[in-house]
Amino acid sequence: MNKLKIKTIKINILLLLLLNCVAFSNKAQVSKTLGDTISIKLNENNLLEAFEKISKESGYSFAFSKKIIPEEILFTKEFDNQAIQEILSYLLRGTGINFKIIEEQIVLIKKKNLKRYTISGFIRDNTTGEALFQANIFDKNSFKGTVSNQFGHYSLSLHEGAYTLVYSFIGRNPVEKQILLDHNMELSINLDQNVELEEIVIFGHSNKEIIKKEDPLGKITVSQDKIEALPIIMGEPDLVKSIQLIPGIQGGSEANGAIYVRGGGPLQNLFLLDNVPIYNCFHLLGLFSVFNSDVIGNTAVIKGGFSSKYGGRLSSVVDVKTKDGNMKEFKGKASIGLISSKLFLEGPLIKDKTSFLVAGRLGYYFIYGELLPSEIGNDNNINKYHFNDINAKLTHRLSESQNLYVSFYTGNDNGEEINRNEFEDPSDFSYTFNENVDGQNWNNLIGSVGWAGEILKQVFGNAQFSTSQYNYAGYVKDSSYYRNQTDTSHSSVQTELNNKVTNYTGMASIQYQISPQVKLSAGYSFTSLDLKSENKQSAGVDQYYRSNNYFERDTVLAEYNYSTKEHSGYLEFRFNFWNSLNINPGVHLSNFQNANYKNTLVQPRVTSNWEFANNIILKVSYSKMGQHIHLLGATRIKQASDLLLSSLERAPSEESDQYSLGISYLRLKNLNVHVDAYYKNMDNLISFSEGASYFTGSSDWEDKIEIGTGEAKGVEFLIEKTKGKLTGWLGYTFSNTTRKFENINSGERYPFTYDHLHYLNITGSYKINEKFDFSVNWLYHSGNRSTIPQVFYYNPANRLDGRIYGPNGYSHVFYNEKNSYKSPDYHRLDFAINYNKIGKKTHRKLTLSVYNLYNRKNVYISNYGEESAGIVGTIYYQKRIVEEKKLIGIIPSISYTISF
Repeated sequence: MNKLKIKTIKINILLLLLLNCVAFSNKAQVSKTLGDTISIKLNENNLLEAFEKISKESGYSFAFSKKIIPEEILFTKEFDNQAIQEILSYLLRGTGINFKIIEEQIVLIKKKNLKRYTISGFIRDNTTGEALFQANIFDKNSFKGTVSNQFGHYSLSLHEGAYTLVYSFIGRNPVEKQILLDHNMELSINLDQNVELEEIVIFGHSNKEIIKKEDPLGKITVSQDKIEALPIIMGEPDLVKSIQLIPGIQGGSEANGAIYVRGGGPLQNLFLLDNVPIYNCFHLLGLFSVFNSDVIGNTAVIKGGFSSKYGGRLSSVVDVKTKDGNMKEFKGKASIGLISSKLFLEGPLIKDKTSFLVAGRLGYYFIYGELLPSEIGNDNNINKYHFNDINAKLTHRLSESQNLYVSFYTGNDNGEEINRNEFEDPSDFSYTFNENVDGQNWNNLIGSVGWAGEILKQVFGNAQFSTSQYNYAGYVKDSSYYRNQTDTSHSSVQTELNNKVTNYTGMASIQYQISPQVKLSAGYSFTSLDLKSENKQSAGVDQYYRSNNYFERDTVLAEYNYSTKEHSGYLEFRFNFWNSLNINPGVHLSNFQNANYKNTLVQPRVTSNWEFANNIILKVSYSKMGQHIHLLGATRIKQASDLLLSSLERAPSEESDQYSLGISYLRLKNLNVHVDAYYKNMDNLISFSEGASYFTGSSDWEDKIEIGTGEAKGVEFLIEKTKGKLTGWLGYTFSNTTRKFENINSGERYPFTYDHLHYLNITGSYKINEKFDFSVNWLYHSGNRSTIPQVFYYNPANRLDGRIYGPNGYSHVFYNEKNSYKSPDYHRLDFAINYNKIGKKTHRKLTLSVYNLYNRKNVYISNYGEESAGIVGTIYYQKRIVEEKKLIGIIPSISYTISF
C-alpha cells in the first residue's frame, strides 16, 4: 500500500514536471512568436480579416480598440514563411499603430504625436482635361476634407494613416481612392462625366458635398452647365441675366443692363474676367453681357460674406474664370440665330500639355433697328446697332503641378440713331430739312499672362500681370438745312463725350493648407489706373449739306484726367472645428493715392458657417468694404456713358459695412430652402447737386458734387427643386434702400432710384424626353423711382405776346420730394423650348425663345410733358404731367447650335 502511494506520488511529480516543462516551452515560444514564420494569403481583405488569419495560423489572439483600426484599406498579398513581425509591420505601416506582446496577446496601441503628411494634386475633367473648381475631396470616415481652387488644385494635410478619399464634383462620377499616408504624396484625379445625372443644382449644393459647409453666406458658384440649364433669353444663355434671378441681385429697367445688389449702385459691382476687372460688361443696352457662355469655366458670385482677397467695390463680386481649352481632343460649337451668331473652337496644340481656346460672337445691326424704336417715332428714323467680341486663351502645363496661361478679350459696340424730318412750303418755294444723329461706340480690351502652381506640397501660388482698357465715344449732332428762292443756309451743332479708362495690375497670392482644420490665404497687388474724360461742343455752318463742313468754334465744356496708384494686400484664415463649424477671419488693406488725395482703408471681415443639425446650416458674416472710384453722370438709356471719377478730397473713398445672417435647409423633401437677412450702410456716396451736371459745360462741376450716405436692408428667400424632370426655384426679396445728402431733398432721406420693395422670380425647366425640354421664367418687381417736376415758372426777363419768358426757358422749377414718383411695376414672362439631337460625334440643338411673351410694355424712363399753362400776375407757368417712355415689347428668337 505504501509502495502504491509512493508510486502514485512519483507519477504526480512527473506529471507536474512535464506540465512545467510544457509551460516553460510555451513561454519560450511566446517570447519568440514575433520572429516565427507563418504563411497567409490576403485577397482584398481588410485589417480585421488579416488579423483573423494571423491568429488562426499563429494561435495567438489580438487585443485592440476597434476605433483605431482603419477598415477601409484592402490588402491583396501573399506572405510565404514570413515572420509575424514583418507581416504586422507591413500591414500597419502608416496607420500610426504600434504592436507588442502582453500576456500572450498581440496588443495594438495607437501612437502618440503622430506625424502629419500632405496629399495634394489637381482635379480635372477626364474628357477635356479642364480643371474642376470647387470639387470635393474628403475622408470617407472622418469627413475631413477640402475643395479644389479655381485651378483645380487641392491640398489636404492629415495624420499618418490609412484613408479612403472621395473625389466628387456635380455632374461627374465620384471616385474613391484608398491611400496609405506615410509620406507627402501627389495624387491627381480625372473625373468622368455622368450622362445620367438626375440632379441639377443651380444655386444650392448637393447634400453630399462638403462645399456646403465651406461656402460663406452670400457666395454662389455658377458653372457653364448651370447657366445653360436656365431659360435661354434672346437665343443664347447669358451669365448676367442668369445671376439676376438670384435673390438680392436685381436688374434696373429696360435698356439698362446694370445690376443692383443689396441696395448698391452699378459701379459698386466688381466684374472680373480671369482676375482682370471689366469696366463695362454689357452689349446692346444691357440685353447681352460680354461673357460668352461658351468660354465660361466657372463663376463665383458674391453678394455678402466677402473673402478678404476681394477689394475695390462695395456691393458684389462676379469672378469669372474662362476654360483652359481641351487638352485631349479638338472640339467646337457653332450657333446661328436671328439676333446673334457665334463660333467656339478648342483643342490641344500638344496633347495633355498645351491647349488653345478661341471664340467669336457677332450681333446684327439690322435686327436691332426693329428692337430699339426711336423716341420720335416716324418713318424717317433709322436705328443702327451691332456688336462683336473675341475671346482667346492659351494654357501650357510646365509640369503636373505648374501652369502658364495667356488670356485675351476684346469687344466692340457701335450704335447710331438718325431722326430726320423735312418740310416743303409751296407758298414761298421753301424747303426745310432737320436731322438729329445720336451715336455711341465703346470697346473693352483685356489681356493677362499668369502662372499658377504648387510652391510646396501644402502651398499653392498664383502670379499675374494684366491690363484692362475701356473707351467710350458718344456724340449728338443736330443739323438743319433751309432753302428758299433767294437764300440757302445750313447749321450744325455737335456735342461729344469721350471717356477712357486704363488699368495695369500686377498681383501674387498663395494658399497654405496648414492642416485639415487651418488654411491660410494671402496676397498682394499693385494697380495703376488712369481716368480721362472730355466733353466738348462744336458748331458750324456748311455751305453745302454734308460737305465742306467747317467749324466756327470748338469748345471744351468739361474735362478731367486722373492718374492713381493703389497698393493692396490681404490675409485670411479658415478654421474648421468638429467638421461642422467654419470660421473665416481676415483683413483687406488698401493704400490709394493720386496727385491731391491719399487714403488707406483697413477692411476687416469674418464669416462663419455652422451645421448645427443634419443638413441645416446657420451662416453669419460681417464685411467692411471700400472703393476708390465713383460713378457720375449715369443715364438710364446710355449706361455706357457713365463717368468714372477718382476719389478726391472733395469726394473721399466710399465705404460700407454689411451684416448678414442666413439659414439653409438642404433636402427638405427634395427641396433646398435658403433664407438670408442683411443690413448695409454706405458712406461717402456722391451725387450732383440738384440741376448740376457734367454735361452742362460748367467748369466748376467738381464743386457741385454732394457727399452722402446710403442704407439698405432686406430679407431674401430661395426655394429650389433640384431633382426630377421638373426643376426650378422661387426667389423673393423684400427690401428697402435709401439715400441721404445734406443739400438734396432738404437733407431728408429718400428712396434710391432702384428701390424695389418686392422682387419676385419664378423659374422652371421641364425635360419632356431626351429630345425636348422647355423652360419658363416670370419676373416681377416694384416700379423704379424718379423725380418729376410739377410746375415750371418763367422769370420776367423777356415779354412776348403778353407772356413772360426767361433765358433758356424757365427760371424756377417746383418738385415734389426726391424720387417720390414710382413708375408702374415691372413684369414679363420668358419662354424657351429646345430640340436636341445627339449623335455619335455631334450634338445639335434648335432653340425657340420668346422674350416678354405677353408683350408687356415696361417703362424704361419717366419724364414730364405739358398739361396746362396759365398766367398769375406777370408770371407765366406750365403744369406738367408724367410721360412714361416704353421701349421693348415681345422679342421672338430662334437659334441653331451644333457641337462637334
